[in-house]
Amino acid sequence: MPFKAASYQRQLEEAGIDHKHAQAHAMAMESFVVSELATRDDLERMFAEWKAEAVRLDAKIDKLAAETKQMEARLDAKIDKLAAETKQMEVRLEAKIGAMEVRLIRWLVGTIAGSMGLLLALLRLTS
Repeated sequence: MPFKAASYQRQLEEAGIDHKHAQAHAMAMESFVVSELATRDDLERMFAEWKAEAVRLDAKIDKLAAETKQMEARLDAKIDKLAAETKQMEVRLEAKIGAMEVRLIRWLVGTIAGSMGLLLALLRLTS
């Protein structure tokens, strides 16, 4: 609702304030107070700006959410690949350990057999 300085001045005069003071008061109100008040148009414009900003931010959030999902999918794929590579490495290590166990057992059997043969030879020599 717009400020009506003339109506304001008339009401002041009707209340007993002299014309000069009522006019000065109405002009001061118009110059200093009313000029700083937001109008309905100001509020509607601000609301429209805020709404546009909210729409822009919603779009930005949606974009970030989509990018996050894409990143999550890429990370899941990398994790799956690393898990498969780890499993393959585990299988290869188990095979190497098994082969080393076989070689160790062969070496132990050979060492024991050689020691037994040496012991038997020593026993024959001493008897």
